[in-house]
Amino acid sequence: MDFETLQRRLLGRVRTSVHNGELTERGLARMIGISQPHMHHILKGVRTLSVENADRILRRLDLTVLDLLDGLTAPREVSEVTPPGAGIAPNEEGYLTPGPALARQDYF
Repeated sequence: MDFETLQRRLLGRVRTSVHNGELTERGLARMIGISQPHMHHILKGVRTLSVENADRILRRLDLTVLDLLDGLTAPREVSEVTPPGAGIAPNEEGYLTPGPALARQDYF
């Protein structure tokens, strides 16, 4: 799994929500602070979705990167990006953060 795949999955979810009437292009654009024409171009593939705007969409739609992974591949893909003993774990909000092994370290 790479970031491009995650970005495609996020845009797919947004397109589906717009198509189903759950969101509008204009409403989503306002939520994340961009113009409606720019959002339209992102959804049509004319422009790329920046990392900052992807993060804003995830926050506004109450999604995490783990939500973009399908149930069958999530455990394998998370283990691929997490070296053994790295102490990376999802926090209470679902974001990957240093887990118990790293949290005990003294950074100061």
